[in-house]
Amino acid sequence: MAVLDTAWILISGLPDIARSELVIRQMSRLLGKVVVVDELSLRKEEEVRVKVKCLDSSKLRTSVRVFFN
Repeated sequence: MAVLDTAWILISGLPDIARSELVIRQMSRLLGKVVVVDELSLRKEEEVRVKVKCLDSSKLRTSVRVFFN
């Protein structure tokens, strides 16, 4: 039986149109099961923090580019 790691990820460079909890949750599902989106960081103009559960958190050190039309 696999045990999921818990990790905080940082999402940066978000346009204003993407700064909603729904959009962040949908994007973060690529990396694992979303536990919580840090609402305080969502309101600031910096990185957004998201807590996810995944198989191996050491493999999350990557960049993902998402394009919004």
